[in-house]
Amino acid sequence: MKKEYLTIPNFVTSIRLFGAIILLFLKPLSIPFYIIYIISGASDAVDGFVARKMGGETEFGSKLDSISDLTFFGISLLKVLPLLIEQLPKMIWHFVSAIIAFRILMYILNALYKKEFLTSHTFLNKASTVMLFVIVLLINTRFLTPFAWMTVGITIIAAIYEFTYSLYLTYIKRKK
Repeated sequence: MKKEYLTIPNFVTSIRLFGAIILLFLKPLSIPFYIIYIISGASDAVDGFVARKMGGETEFGSKLDSISDLTFFGISLLKVLPLLIEQLPKMIWHFVSAIIAFRILMYILNALYKKEFLTSHTFLNKASTVMLFVIVLLINTRFLTPFAWMTVGITIIAAIYEFTYSLYLTYIKRKK
């Protein structure tokens, strides 16, 4: 195996990927679920920092990070979605559906035009990621619904910003 694959940052990122797989077999909101969930989420906060500090940023690591993010959040959502559907107002799901459709469209466009499968690591995307992570911790509390609405708002702004910035880089800046 290539040396660039066996790095500490990639190991930290892999914790999130393996943690997501473990979550598949755990009861949602149980103590083991929360432990694996928090450790996996912490790996998301740490891996990029470790890569930058060690000078270990690689194309493979960037792709592994995006795949680990999608896997972790996808499996987490799969496990807690029934609880969220039960506890959140129906109107919020219309916005969530629109955000998901928009994000999928952006992934497809990036894959077709830029030949890459990456998410942007903007401040707004990081903020919405942290907020999505916290939502799971707020299930069964009175803070869930207001926090979910704030998360939807930040996530919409993040998606619009990423889309317009991507257009700028692809079409406007390239022409200069």
